[in-house]
Amino acid sequence: MNSYQVYTKPWRKRNRDLFNLMKKRNYAKGAEGVTKTKQPWTDSEIDEIVASDRPCDRILAKKISRSVQAIQVMRSRLRKISL
Repeated sequence: MNSYQVYTKPWRKRNRDLFNLMKKRNYAKGAEGVTKTKQPWTDSEIDEIVASDRPCDRILAKKISRSVQAIQVMRSRLRKISL
């Protein structure tokens, strides 16, 4: 443990309610700028993701306006379902 943790751990135990309130407030501050929206996957997007002649994920991500990671996760989920 570093010196900061040694100092704050007893304080957090004594002031648990205040610490939790501060944690919630800081979490809310960080969530203000998040603009992610979960768009439902369309059938055409899913067909493009699993097509055998698909382009690389980077090009596909630009084409369908999704992240490369979102495409890879969805492809993985579709594979698990089909097994």
